[in-house]
Amino acid sequence: MLPPDLIADVGRYLSLSSIARLGRACSSWHTVTQCKRLWDSVLRRQWHLGQLGAQFPGGSREFCRCVCYHKDGVWCPRFDTEQGPVLAAMSPPAEHFLFGIAHGYVPTSDGLFTYHGHGAKPIHYRHNPAKELPQYTKNGAVRIGGRWEWSPDRESWFGTETCELTRGRFASRGWRLVADNVAIVNFLERWPIIPLIASELTLGKPAAVTTHAYLNLRALGDFLHAVGKGPLPTTSCVATNMFTIHFHFVPALQIE
Repeated sequence: MLPPDLIADVGRYLSLSSIARLGRACSSWHTVTQCKRLWDSVLRRQWHLGQLGAQFPGGSREFCRCVCYHKDGVWCPRFDTEQGPVLAAMSPPAEHFLFGIAHGYVPTSDGLFTYHGHGAKPIHYRHNPAKELPQYTKNGAVRIGGRWEWSPDRESWFGTETCELTRGRFASRGWRLVADNVAIVNFLERWPIIPLIASELTLGKPAAVTTHAYLNLRALGDFLHAVGKGPLPTTSCVATNMFTIHFHFVPALQIE
C-alpha cells in the first residue's frame, strides 16, 4: 500500500473526475480524498479564486465538488415552484443568463455581469451583497440575498424595483429596456440571486482539473445569436466599446 502522502502528491496532478473514480475504487485513495492539502493543491492548479458568493464550510474539497455537480440547464440548488414558471416564461438566453450567475459565470474585473439581448444595447448588472453570505448547499433553495442594480452605460445605476430609465445619457431619448431585460430585472427584484463567483478570477493552468466546455458552448451560442444579423443591430457597450461574453469558471471575454 502506498503511503498517504505519496498518494496525495500524485493526486494533485489528476483531474477531478479521475480523483473521484479512484476514491470510489480504492480505500487508500478514499482516505486521501479527505485530505485538505490535496484539495487545496488541486484547486490552485486551475484557479486563483477571488470572492465567492457562498461560504464553503468544507473548503477546497467542497468547492471542487460544487464544480463537478454542474450540468447543462440543471439548477442546483433547484428553483422553487414560484420561480420555475417565471423562468420558463423567459426567452432561453435570459434564463441562461440567470442560470449562469447562479452557477459560475465570472464577472468582469469591475464586478459586472453584462447581458446582450438580440438587437439591443447591452445592460450591465451588479450585485450588492448582504453582510452575511449563505452556506453553499447542493440541496435546498436557490441562494438569494443582497440587492441588484442595472445600468445601460456603467454610469447611471437603477435598482431592480424599476425598469424605467429616468436619468443619464439615454433618459431623454425614449429608450426602454427590451423584454429580456425587463424579465431579468423583475426576477432579480423578487429573487436577488447571489452570484456563485462574486469577483474576477484568474486561471492557473486552464482545464488542468476540469473543463465546462459543454456549459460554455451554450453561453457562446447565446452570444452569437444576440449579435447575429438584423433586423436591428446589437451594439457594444457605450462606455467601453466592447462586447462581453460570460463563461462558467472562466474569466469573461471582452471583444472590441
